[in-house]
Amino acid sequence: MAFGLGWVQSLAVQTSIVRNIQIGIGDRRANEGLLGQDFLARFDVRILETEVEFRNR
Repeated sequence: MAFGLGWVQSLAVQTSIVRNIQIGIGDRRANEGLLGQDFLARFDVRILETEVEFRNR
């Protein structure tokens, strides 16, 4: 499966912060399972200009 690649300047979860991480950008219509898919299913995701918010459903 081929993925596009992108960079995230920082990702914070509570007190943990990771900076300058490369991410894979997959097609959401793919039939293959993706790492993190089950974890992220518990959240509403909001993409803003300078940040991404995760809120419990």
